[in-house]
Amino acid sequence: MKRRILIVDDSKTVLALLENFLVKQGYEVVIANNGKEAFDLIRKRPIPVVFTDIKMPEMNGIELIEKIKETYPMIRVIMGTGYVDFKYGLSAFTNGAEDILFKPYDLAKLKAIVERSFDFLDQWEMRLKELQELKKDTEGVLGGQETILYVDDDEKVKSFAKFALEKVGYNFINAANGLEALGNIESAKDIHLIITSVKLSDMNGKDIVKTFLNANPAIKVLYIVSYKEEQIFEDDVLHESDDYIYFPFTQKLLYKAVREVLDR
Repeated sequence: MKRRILIVDDSKTVLALLENFLVKQGYEVVIANNGKEAFDLIRKRPIPVVFTDIKMPEMNGIELIEKIKETYPMIRVIMGTGYVDFKYGLSAFTNGAEDILFKPYDLAKLKAIVERSFDFLDQWEMRLKELQELKKDTEGVLGGQETILYVDDDEKVKSFAKFALEKVGYNFINAANGLEALGNIESAKDIHLIITSVKLSDMNGKDIVKTFLNANPAIKVLYIVSYKEEQIFEDDVLHESDDYIYFPFTQKLLYKAVREVLDR
């Protein structure tokens, strides 16, 4: 993110002092003499952080922050004033100011507040990028509203699958082992798909599937196989005709496998 900050004050002395200080801290500084001029600048270029005086001609700091937060709510606004006035302070915070500094300005405090404001924005930017990546993962993916019973004793894998499948609309039933899975047998008629590891801590995944298929032959099945478990094919536990997905898998691979099995 561009380290740009807008300083708004009708005092040329204050503007020069703050500009000189913040430039030395590595920030790109833009200056304005009043709120109206400041808002015109904000509309023309991205400005993440604003430091503004409260009492100014044409448009004061309180009016400025109201316009900023109404139009650009993510801009961080720091208020400065020479008047220790509860009314001004309350109004500033009510309208979304991050902090207030009193004149004469403590430059060390100003530096800390500005850094904190940019840190906050950096975190949001990272979060937005994560969300954009998640969106890419689901683009072109057909989800569904079917109910899936997921059986696995690996909590991390199960949490990953739950997050991925619920994100695209599926109903997710969680089971940590075979016994817990069989506790859902009365709901077998409502289950569309079982995803299960072949090897569980207490029983074989195939035995769980057999019990559920006896209760509801329409249930589809997708087995999870680790690359280390390929011996199960040689041991005749799993067959090439069974539907399975190798672990570790990506969200896209999981979506594709689930939809293919359900639609078959």
